Amino acid sequence: MSSKFLVGLAAFATIAGLINATPATAQTVQTPSASSGDNAVGFLVTYRAGIDPIAPNGEPTGENFAGVDLENSRNLGGRLYAVDFARDLTDYQAAAALENLKADPRVAKVEFDSFVFTAGVPQQPIASQILGNKEPVNLPIILKTAVTKASLAPITATDNWASGTTPRVTVRWAKPTTRYSGYIVGYRVQIYASGAWRTLKSQTYSSTRSYTTSTSYLKAGTESRFRVAAITYYGGIRYLGYYKYASVTPTTAPKTPTALTVLNNIDSLQYSWTPYTSLRDMGGLPVTYAVTVTKPDLTEVTCTVTDNTCAVTDLTNGIVYRARLTITNNRASVSYSKSFTYTSFTPVIASNDTWYSKQWYLNSNETYSAKVSGAWATETGSPAVTVAIIDTGYTDHPDIDPARIWDGYDFISDAAKSNDGTGRDADAHDDGDYVAGGSSPHNSSWHGTHVMGIVGATDNTVGVVGVAPNVKLLPVRVLGPYGGTVSDIIAGIKWAAGIHMNGTPDNPHPAQVINMSIGGASAGCDSGTESALAAAKAQGITVVTAAGNENGSATESYPGNCYPTINIGASGKNGKPTFYSNYSVMYLGQPVGVDVSAPGGDFCQGSDLGQMYSTLNAGATSPGVSTYAWENGTSMAAPVVSGIVALMYSAKLRQNPSTAMNGTLVESMWSALSSTATPFSSQVPVGCSGSIPQSPTNGASYGGYGAGIVNATAAIAAILE
Repeated sequence: MSSKFLVGLAAFATIAGLINATPATAQTVQTPSASSGDNAVGFLVTYRAGIDPIAPNGEPTGENFAGVDLENSRNLGGRLYAVDFARDLTDYQAAAALENLKADPRVAKVEFDSFVFTAGVPQQPIASQILGNKEPVNLPIILKTAVTKASLAPITATDNWASGTTPRVTVRWAKPTTRYSGYIVGYRVQIYASGAWRTLKSQTYSSTRSYTTSTSYLKAGTESRFRVAAITYYGGIRYLGYYKYASVTPTTAPKTPTALTVLNNIDSLQYSWTPYTSLRDMGGLPVTYAVTVTKPDLTEVTCTVTDNTCAVTDLTNGIVYRARLTITNNRASVSYSKSFTYTSFTPVIASNDTWYSKQWYLNSNETYSAKVSGAWATETGSPAVTVAIIDTGYTDHPDIDPARIWDGYDFISDAAKSNDGTGRDADAHDDGDYVAGGSSPHNSSWHGTHVMGIVGATDNTVGVVGVAPNVKLLPVRVLGPYGGTVSDIIAGIKWAAGIHMNGTPDNPHPAQVINMSIGGASAGCDSGTESALAAAKAQGITVVTAAGNENGSATESYPGNCYPTINIGASGKNGKPTFYSNYSVMYLGQPVGVDVSAPGGDFCQGSDLGQMYSTLNAGATSPGVSTYAWENGTSMAAPVVSGIVALMYSAKLRQNPSTAMNGTLVESMWSALSSTATPFSSQVPVGCSGSIPQSPTNGASYGGYGAGIVNATAAIAAILE
């Protein structure tokens, strides 16, 4: 896509220190080198083909080679897994364990999984599991040959669904009739899940003959394996008998749909939905789909169904049409409704938005804006296009229509560093990234909310308007109070791209564009991140990253130094690079690091009015009142480009809905952006009173700031040629 993608070679093997007083609001974080034990919390392990990541003893494969206790194996797609240290390790111990694990013939590749800390915030201890002291237990000695363990007759497992989408199974057995030592004191019931047998009940009453469970290990449409063994008491010792096994596939009602896309094609309204591909979503049973469309007086109109779409052509301008999608299986029917007001054309009327006058970066009359308002005459964004925002999550805001936000996911795996009290879950709301104590307390940034508004604030006569006000938005939370881990970021990329990961529900709404306004000091990119990015590109997904705010080399800022992304520098209102933006450096005669720049805000070029005005939240710690605020940073420049790329996808797909989603399309997006960029007025940044540094390094002397300043109007025209 661009010469920046050569980054990661040994020529850039030195980690640069961060500027402590970074003036921008990018999520500035520190990441260690992929080969250093600093801040390591575990390993990123790629197993060889055919290797089970869970050993027969239930522990992560390779623990015996590593020589340290490992736990919590998590699939990151394909053969890549993250495993955690079970206790704190010194840097030396972590490094030794890494070298030991490399010698395991079952392991193809292993790197550290490290915690990424917010710059300037002291590192916190790695969470550990403290094991209690285990004292030797004196037990009576019984000759093994003298003990006969209990054996059950065959057991049964049956689907025992009651209601909704909660699966339920009943396991039944009979009391052993064969001879055994001692007497029955109960039974142990287990389920096989996540590569190991999990105990549901360790000891039932002796009279128990069945056990009903709705454990979270049950998945509709997925076979569940159970086993039961009798527990006997003999000679002062409890003995576990021989297990008997049974399997069943539970079923439920279908998952309630949460999306029904409607496209205004001028001469028709086209409703479409994504059919369930997951047996779990279908409730483990075949499903049927039906759509009905009605006018306000409840008169039903003809909607011609083709595959997974339904088109209405007999339309009246200004009428609200209500569509109802119903999904049915043998258990139940569930439905979702959506209303849409048909108009012959849906232009953006930005002047109706209260604070549009503050959004200089959108106004095509501004010489060095991103030329977005001119692009709106051609494209304002399609709801069939989704932009994923991998960040701190989001807060509800009246200027971002919730109907345009897909259900996202929270990938922060460490509950102690999430501020929401849980690990990974299906709620991508931002509970705040504040730090209440310690040496560097700080309030919540609501960083993801600001970025989301720049990409797609709704054109609704309220507040501001986004670059692409009609596309869908997909929040993915990976950053908390101290930043986030590389493994969580990898998981966020893969999920946003719709790539399956064992143990995580599939994303039903994969993105076409991914925005990552994240920047951390790192000499190179780990193979796990690059593998995830390569997989996204192969599916036609464009990933946009922030180049970082250190006024230094962009080749040392993760994840923008990974391949393949479009890495964005920041420009100001006067057409010059901002005083904080990272820049390219020369490698083999070519500039590498920054691909193209976009308005990111710079109070040295236009004071407050030269910054980026977008959605925010007023809460100091937890979410409070919705508000707006000025911000600066490559974090703000990246979503400008993500919004423009979303407009380009929308225009291309309207032109040809059968456009192939592959790497060639991604490369064409980059070609259109770079070939139409507006030249800088000067590539020499300027400082001012209150900026740090007041005399910024001239990046033009090293490699510059990319192809120029993005031009949305010209880029859309280019992608349609």
